[in-house]
Amino acid sequence: QRVQQALSEGHLVPFFQPIRHTGSGTPFGFEILARIREGDTHISAGEFIETAEELGLARQVDEAIFHATLSRLKQMPVGGTPRLFFNLSARTIGNEGWMRGIPDLVRAHGLSPEQIVLEITEREALPQFESLLRIMEDLRAEGLSFALDDFGSGFSSFLYLKYLSVDYVKIEGSFVRNLATDPRDRIMVEHIHGMASKFGLKTIAEFVEDQETCALLREIGIDYGQGYYYGYPKDAPA
Repeated sequence: QRVQQALSEGHLVPFFQPIRHTGSGTPFGFEILARIREGDTHISAGEFIETAEELGLARQVDEAIFHATLSRLKQMPVGGTPRLFFNLSARTIGNEGWMRGIPDLVRAHGLSPEQIVLEITEREALPQFESLLRIMEDLRAEGLSFALDDFGSGFSSFLYLKYLSVDYVKIEGSFVRNLATDPRDRIMVEHIHGMASKFGLKTIAEFVEDQETCALLREIGIDYGQGYYYGYPKDAPA
């Protein structure tokens, strides 16, 4: 009921979590996170997204957040050309007409398709793998980029890296969170980064929560970081 009400009343809002260069700490972009606004509080996606998927509303949530983000940036321009990372559900990826309309939608809001990065995971990619390959090729030709999210969390991560034309690899946060204390996590992160680099891809570490982890990521050569150390999600890009 709350999800349906949020959709009908326009209470689904985007929050922006910064992604920064690990070396300089300068801003690179934002991951867009869905929230439901209820009065002065906001409900995080973790509390409602599974319900939305069960109700068949995940696509409407994705589209609402996409439109709300573009409208927010049109009203509140951000300096430079920040990359905007959007998570997409399997239902959204399966809506080929909407997916192919993203470049025109972005341009209509005064932004560039080059600013848009669509995040996909194994779960979302698997049901429509063949059609996704075609859509990705066409959207990349329009300027959009793709990120393979939660890399290392599933058994097929490496297989998807071979067949999907992505631009970024987002390293699963469970490998990053304890990087400073668990040598096994460091080995995993080093190998994922080394392999991604040889593929010509940029790496993004998730769940970066302290300075020691940041320093280790910089030493390993990870390109970008995301997590509370770099900034909490906020209702405006900053």
